Amino acid sequence: MGDVTLGQDLQKSFLKTVEGYYKNLADLLVNQGRLPEAQQVLAMLKEEEYYDFIRRDAGADNRATQAGYNAVEQQQLDAYQEAAQQLAALGAEMLQLEAVKPFQRSPEQKARIQQLRPRLDQAHQAFIQTLDAIQQAFAQLSVERQKELAQRQLDHDDRGLVKDLGHDVVLLHYLVMDDALHILVTTPRVLLARKVAIGAKDLNQAIQQARAALQQPRQDPKPELNALYRHLIQPVEADLKAAGARTLMLSLDGSLRYLPFAALHDGTNYLAERYALAIYTAAARDNLKDKPQNDWYLAGLGLSQKIEGFNPLPAVPDELNGIVKQNDQDPEGVLQGSIHLDQDFTLAALKESLAYPVIHLASHFVFKPGTEKDCFLLLGDSSQLDLGSFRTGDYRLGDVDLLTLSACETAVGGNGTGKEVEGFGALAQKKGAKGVLATLWPVADNSTGIFMQSLYRLRQENHLSKAEALRQAQLRFIRGSRQEQGETAQRGKKLVLAQGKTPQGTADPDKPYAHPYYWAPFILMGNWL
Repeated sequence: MGDVTLGQDLQKSFLKTVEGYYKNLADLLVNQGRLPEAQQVLAMLKEEEYYDFIRRDAGADNRATQAGYNAVEQQQLDAYQEAAQQLAALGAEMLQLEAVKPFQRSPEQKARIQQLRPRLDQAHQAFIQTLDAIQQAFAQLSVERQKELAQRQLDHDDRGLVKDLGHDVVLLHYLVMDDALHILVTTPRVLLARKVAIGAKDLNQAIQQARAALQQPRQDPKPELNALYRHLIQPVEADLKAAGARTLMLSLDGSLRYLPFAALHDGTNYLAERYALAIYTAAARDNLKDKPQNDWYLAGLGLSQKIEGFNPLPAVPDELNGIVKQNDQDPEGVLQGSIHLDQDFTLAALKESLAYPVIHLASHFVFKPGTEKDCFLLLGDSSQLDLGSFRTGDYRLGDVDLLTLSACETAVGGNGTGKEVEGFGALAQKKGAKGVLATLWPVADNSTGIFMQSLYRLRQENHLSKAEALRQAQLRFIRGSRQEQGETAQRGKKLVLAQGKTPQGTADPDKPYAHPYYWAPFILMGNWL
């Protein structure tokens, strides 16, 4: 299978085409097994979505209809899956052996490498032959696409990036199509592709049902979460095990960005109990390997008072006081820093805080379809910082290791496509922020303060990565290491925990925050180190 070359004359047309073009092109490349090229197209799709998000231009979606598979094509795909599985297992073992410097390898290790190398070569040849066969099977479908790709080489390969981040890191690209779901698996050694027989319509319905269950603390969401697990994780379960994965970077598509993957349930455990998770965005690719500062200090900015059109956030003062240690005599805080609350939370205070490694914003963040003016952060003095001003203004976040948005649905807007989930995160990362922590639904006021305090303490005292600190904080809620009980307040809305005997999946007096409603909405985007 020869490389295709693409010239510069189609570069502008690539950037101007609509989302449907990128998704169908990536789908075509995946079906042909040209995974590095598909990854590059997905990165281009992320850039297109980001552009669409910040510009809010209305435009038609001209995506084409993708043809189905005939019997011959399905046989080729089945053979591809078999070859890829063999390659994954052998590649994982070889990677461990190659991690040892050649002059330090034992005789047994050298012998094992000699045994594995021909088998790995054979598996790789089978893999390539399968890709060639797929390309031939799809020849009639890909003629026009080949012409479009003929003038520019899309040879993006994320294996080097994943390897630099750690041998136990795996990148999962999800691509949702009308008739199927594609999962691209990138390990430090190999590229794989899995196809799941669920289309966008059914997947969207399953996600909607799961989100509804997740936001009802008295309802057991495990059936809905298990159904999604079978579609989203089970097809790559063996690949993750073979790679020794402990951290998953997720490149999500469409409505998958509304779903907290940490809450997916395998029938026994939540995904957070097995993996640290982070959302991969193309905007953060260049700083994914940047090491954070050893000792964090934090600027906490928040709004607690009622402002017309917005509910008060009465637990915000306690949240900030529990996080920020304002002096050596402060018994409550975790990180040294400063607090700007209510009237002190001004635009000037926010700009001054950009020099801190951690910025913690506890206020309303509003996303609405329309223009950049309709999406804004509500400041403590009742003024608004809209996304247009943030994008064009002098807001340099290059010193920020983590920007935490502890507010109502900071990651979710109302246009229903999922783009806005990563939209602000991508914008903040383009401004220099390495990591962004946001929420997928209105979170409980009291529990959020406890969760954030736990996350920062775990990171600071145990020298964990941001992703692992997030996971450990989630485990504390799941397993009930905190024994808080009674009444808690949703952001601006009272919510009484169930008392006494409760069904599985609902509030347990010994584990009051074990339901994923309390711990699952927090998502980490970008640099997770």
